[in-house]
Formats: sequence, C-alpha cells, structure tokens
Amino acid sequence: MEQELNGNLKVFELMGLQYFSLKSLRFANADDRPSCFRILWMLLLLSLLLFLMLGYIISETSEMNEKLTAKNLMTFSIRHALNIGIILVMFSSIIQSFWFTKSAKKIFLNMKIISDLAQQEFGIQTNFKTVKIEMRKRFGALLFYFILTHGTLISLHHRKAQFQLMFGAFPMIFLLTVVCKFVFYVSTINHHLIFLKKILENIFKNQPDQVKHDLASVRPIKLYQNSLKELQTVRKIYNLIYENGTLVNDSNGFAILVMLCSFVIALTISGYEIFVIIVGGLPYNRIPRK
Repeated sequence: MEQELNGNLKVFELMGLQYFSLKSLRFANADDRPSCFRILWMLLLLSLLLFLMLGYIISETSEMNEKLTAKNLMTFSIRHALNIGIILVMFSSIIQSFWFTKSAKKIFLNMKIISDLAQQEFGIQTNFKTVKIEMRKRFGALLFYFILTHGTLISLHHRKAQFQLMFGAFPMIFLLTVVCKFVFYVSTINHHLIFLKKILENIFKNQPDQVKHDLASVRPIKLYQNSLKELQTVRKIYNLIYENGTLVNDSNGFAILVMLCSFVIALTISGYEIFVIIVGGLPYNRIPRK
C-alpha cells in the first residue's frame, strides 16, 4: 500500500494538505504530532496564499475601477463574497488537514488492517494500483484543462490583466488539489467496498452438483469452511470501512462545504453578469476574464 499510494500523497504533503509520510507511518507513531518543519511549512503556505489572493483582489478592484452604487451593490457584494469564500476554502483546508492529522493517519492504518485481515483470512492481497492510476488521470486532466484555459486567458489580455491572472494561478491549482484529495479518499473507500463485495461473493458462492432425477442427490448451497469466522472478518472489514468514511467526512467536510458554497456563488455572479452584459450594462471584455 505504501509504495502504491505514497507517490500520490506527496502532492498533498507539498500543498499542506497532509502532515505525515505514509512510508514512515506506524501504529507506534499514530499519535505523534507533526514536526516543527511541517508546521513552519503550513505557516509559509498560509502566508503565501493570503498574499497571492490579496494581490489578486487588489488588482481586480483597481482594474474594474467601479464605484459602489445602489445598482451594483448586489454584484459587488457577491463578487467579494466569492473572494472571501476562496480564502476560507484555502485556509480551512490547510488548518483542517493539520488539525485532523490523527484522523488522516487512522484512515491509512485502518487500510493496513483491512489488507492484513484479507491476507490472513482469505489469502487475498489488496491492490491499489487502480486507485493510483485513476487519481493521476483525474489530476492530470484537471491540471491540463487549467493550464490550457489559464494560459489562453493570459495570452489574450493586456499586461495588467496578465499580472492579475498570474496572481490567481497558484490559488486555483491549490483548489484543484483540495478536490483531488477528497476524491482520492472517496476512491479508496469505494475500492474497499468493491473488494468487500468480491469477498462476500466468494463466501456465498454456489457450487451445486449436477441435478439428477433423484431429489435426494440435490445438495443445498455450500459455504466455504469456517464460513462463520469469515463472516465475522467481513463484518470487521466493513466496520473499518465505515469508520474511514466517518473520518473522511470529519477531516474534509467543512472545507468541501465552503467550496460548494463558493461554487454556487461563482455560478450566481457569472450568470448575473452575463445577463447584464447581454442587456448592455457591462462591457463585453469582462466575459473571458470572469
């Protein structure tokens, strides 16, 4: 598990979304706090993201050069609420990841226990290569789309707008990483559920004898040897999967909620501004930028 997933988790460590290394994770150090270096890295990331977002907001405000009036009060308020929401998503993601470090460790330790139980009781080894490949494909597709659209916008706008777009590049990549982290955890849970389903199918696999005219020769469905013990093991595995789902919600729920609210605000303000542009209230050059 460590070799298959550690490469994906390095991205989360770099972005301040994970404060331990999977290769060095053991049951003995599950309660250890993050090192001083990781704490300093978290503070540095928070400062950098805040600086970039403030620079983006200031450059956006100076470029628009709008005065607050009764007509644009709603648009002005929602736009700045969106900027505040993005800052909250970034800060809550980093702080929540730091605060729930023990919960994140518990998730991977539970995954180790599941792998050990499957190996000992059923002789089946868990394989996380599919999760690893799917995660890299998703993150690569998102990153490619972002670079393509962001690079196109930078090339189309004048220098001042290019400077503004460059300020917002890293925060947007950070938000993509937050989404990928949540999708990664959900993928591991789905992977274990599919794995558990296969185990149950093997336990209750029907092996009927050839049916003859004599009903006495028809045997009932057979269970594997020690089926009761195997079912108890399956129950333990399911409880661990359920616990992991709860831990994922606790350690990522607030950040994802704030992000969803920000998305709703972004869709609202974008739709409203497009409507105003169509009726002639705003210039058309705001379309590709916003």
